[in-house]
Amino acid sequence: MTPKGLYRFVEDSQDRELEDNANDEGEIKKPSVTEMCSLDMWLHKDPSILNQGKVKHNEPKPGPGEEDVEPEELMKREVAKDPWEKRLKPISDDQKTKGGMPAWILRSYETQSNLIDEKSGKASKNYGTVVVRSLWWPGSYSFYNSGRL
Repeated sequence: MTPKGLYRFVEDSQDRELEDNANDEGEIKKPSVTEMCSLDMWLHKDPSILNQGKVKHNEPKPGPGEEDVEPEELMKREVAKDPWEKRLKPISDDQKTKGGMPAWILRSYETQSNLIDEKSGKASKNYGTVVVRSLWWPGSYSFYNSGRL
């Protein structure tokens, strides 16, 4: 998973390849900890696992009477049978688990309090942590703290 806004699709990649979403200055603005307290700010970055248990389709073999069919057409059929999930999709759009539980649980710790700079007396950095846990994949956790994933 990744925070929203850090990646974009490579042009002409058919929504399969990602690149950093850097602007002209080359610096990516990372979201704050308080912004990450929403499930809509978390996106799927890695390719989804297909029904065949892989992230890439097997090379299709022509069946009987399909010897003259182009390999590209065979691959299109294979993809149509077992399509990929969209990448950079918000985790809030994931299906609920059996029993109607949400797919993800988000918890935040100390995200509303900023440290006070002793010299200036102004609020400085927030060192809170956001934890996202999957109910589909037990043991799958993502943490966000101070712009780090």
